[in-house]
Amino acid sequence: MGQQRRTLPLGAELLHRPRVAQLIEQGLKQPLLMVTAAPGYGKTHEMASYLAGADVRLGWMRVTRMDSLTHHFWESLLHTLRPEFPAMAGKMAEIGFPGNLSAMKRILRIASEEIDGGALAVLVLDDFDLMENEEILHLLEAWSGAGLENCCLVLMGRSDACMKSIARAIPGTAARLTTEQLKFTRDEMRARFRGLHIQLPREDEARLYRESDGWPLMLDLLARQMKRGAGGAAPALSRDLLLLQKMFDKESYSCYPPEMRRVLLRLSLPGDIVLSLVERLEEETGLAIRPVLQAHMYVTYESERGRFTFQNMYREFLQGRQSLLSAEERRRTYCAAGDCAMEREELYHAAEYYEQGECFDGMLEAAVRLFEKYASRQALRAEYLLEKIRKLPESVTRNNYLAGSIRACMHIQMLQPEEAMAVLAEMENSLLAEDSPLARERLGEVYERMAGVQMLLHREIFVDYYKKAGQYLPGGAGKRSRDTMRFMNTSVLSVQDYEPGSLRRMEQKLHEGITDIVRVENGAEGFDYLFSTEAAYHTLDLDRAEYMARCAIEAAMGGRQYDIVCNALLVLARVDCMRGDYQSLCGHIETIRRYAADWNRWETDEMMRYAVNWFALAMDDSRDISSWIVTAESEIGSKMPLAIGREELLYAEYLLRIEKYEKMIAFLDNVKDWFMAKGWIERVNANVLLAAAYGRMDKHRQAAELLEEAYAMTVHNGIIAPFVERGRDMCSLLEQVSAAGTCTLDAAWVREVSEKAAACQKQMDQMRSLHAQGTKRPPISAVRLTERETETLHYLSQGLTREEIAEALCISVNTVKTYIKSIYSKLGAVNRADAVRLGLSAGLIR
Repeated sequence: MGQQRRTLPLGAELLHRPRVAQLIEQGLKQPLLMVTAAPGYGKTHEMASYLAGADVRLGWMRVTRMDSLTHHFWESLLHTLRPEFPAMAGKMAEIGFPGNLSAMKRILRIASEEIDGGALAVLVLDDFDLMENEEILHLLEAWSGAGLENCCLVLMGRSDACMKSIARAIPGTAARLTTEQLKFTRDEMRARFRGLHIQLPREDEARLYRESDGWPLMLDLLARQMKRGAGGAAPALSRDLLLLQKMFDKESYSCYPPEMRRVLLRLSLPGDIVLSLVERLEEETGLAIRPVLQAHMYVTYESERGRFTFQNMYREFLQGRQSLLSAEERRRTYCAAGDCAMEREELYHAAEYYEQGECFDGMLEAAVRLFEKYASRQALRAEYLLEKIRKLPESVTRNNYLAGSIRACMHIQMLQPEEAMAVLAEMENSLLAEDSPLARERLGEVYERMAGVQMLLHREIFVDYYKKAGQYLPGGAGKRSRDTMRFMNTSVLSVQDYEPGSLRRMEQKLHEGITDIVRVENGAEGFDYLFSTEAAYHTLDLDRAEYMARCAIEAAMGGRQYDIVCNALLVLARVDCMRGDYQSLCGHIETIRRYAADWNRWETDEMMRYAVNWFALAMDDSRDISSWIVTAESEIGSKMPLAIGREELLYAEYLLRIEKYEKMIAFLDNVKDWFMAKGWIERVNANVLLAAAYGRMDKHRQAAELLEEAYAMTVHNGIIAPFVERGRDMCSLLEQVSAAGTCTLDAAWVREVSEKAAACQKQMDQMRSLHAQGTKRPPISAVRLTERETETLHYLSQGLTREEIAEALCISVNTVKTYIKSIYSKLGAVNRADAVRLGLSAGLIR
């Protein structure tokens, strides 16, 4: 532990309270311990005091408001874990923040492997009530709900509002330590005063405890003041913060010279006080600041991180006096803090500090570096960078290529193509006027982005922009890697309009321009064939779809475009579904699994996740559906609109299968506009799914309207696969709308789709039968547990630890582990929470 232990926020002369230590010890036996108390109740000191002497492997992280930014939190977390768990932190750093369930599962698997065995692993997140990021809360919810053995997550803050969702992930197994439990008892108050050699008359002691209500900070400050000779308890004790502020003022502020007071006020401006900032202020003021901070009662120094930290209430006291600083002092302090943050690669901090100090050149530099570092990551908030760019004055952004580039890219990710095109057109005009070698290179990059926007708008002119880009970028876009993944969560099918021949024209344009596309993008080999593959499949030209898919795979393998390979394999699997070839279908899904394992990239993991769950739904095998699918709705808020696509359609399919029609309709109504802006074929699929749901609910008018809209979008280009894939639902829908007598669908089209949908349903029924025959696992209702296993499962549902279960059953902990392993195997469970859920549903426990 060594260095990490020395950074614990321990207080001098801290009263040892066995009662609280016992509560903490019991709480750490659960996977989650929530410590919530108002300021001054000693939650941090009590936890640190206990852990300093406990046999645990510890990571202690103090949360700041900046940690609500996803990647800032991830970097802080890795820094916290690295001293005690270097291997785990290294592996987690390679994966990055888990913005999807596949990555999250890998993180949890790594944590389980690294934490298993050895002393109890404790991760403390202090000041957790500052956390406002839903995506981070979802990660911690998954961490808590994973049932990691020998591990406890401790969340500490002023309130438990943001902890409740995490606690819900593990019902019955979360421990709590509250304000009431952290109050001083009369005996503890008496012991604290005696420890400082203060003897209070019984009447003053009673009044002191009554007026203070056991508030540890007030009692401690009063005791210290009395020890310095202030005399007994004040005549009118109060819990008002004014009393504390007077104490802070007297003992830790007014006692310093005026110049040092101003320094303390300046240091309270940024969230963290890094050593390099202190050194800058020492150089500026000529004062010896470090010795003062090191001796300060309300300042903690973390030597490993090179940071000083004010005690929360003392910092609030200082911030209440910041009006004493001049505007120039505030500006210089924030700019210096921004410089220090940039040196440490703390880019979110830097952007915030520069903004506060109105150092706009620095703010732009921080935004650029943030964009370059995180632009390819789904969790980056486009709104954040756009907000920063908008706040820059025109004098900074006028004709600034980097500012324009960020704005354009963020508008694209937000599915605002017209806004992106307007920004790019401004940049084009500016660069044409400049006419320098650097301007010409940047102009090529602008045309490349314009091509992407035109493709997003489904306009055939995108090929012309790629040709322009190729003229200015003969060597390709220098910042693009050869194995950049481009197509993961959407169909590549695109048409400019719904008129006859649009699909064929777009396909021809793409094949004409593929050479320029590959050269400019430094990749995308096989993209043209993949487009043809999807076009052929959607028109049910299955032989051509198979041929084009194999061409796409061959071309993409040569260019390391693994996303195109997996997409082509997925189309081959859908072809197999139409043909009823179960063995070939299984082979293609297994190939995607194998490629994902061999390539070991998060992009191919996402493709594999989608393929496996699509197969499970197609085979109507709910037991093979991954847990991520049921949380897809909660992940929407953390996704860029550009990242919303077929995973969401798969979730809607899942809701349709489990007959959650109202929920499915509400979900698709919330996201279907993104489909229209991003990929019209997804909008067609959304309409068909919605029509199926309304049809099952006997709402025939709504079903007919959705069906007719989807028909109008596809009929002139021969696209029928989305309708045929619906099988029995589509046959029923077409029968309903035809019987209503108001059908505007072409009669020949209705006959063709009805016949092919019926044939498709027949093939699916046969394949599902084969799949069920090959499934050896018994249904959950047939699972039988031994008496001991049933007792163990009951105790698991009550939140008992393995040690407590062993004691209750009078057996060894290793035997309990064996029972738990057997329970998991029989139920097909992945963790404690899953086993309890399955046991309850099967009636094995009550």
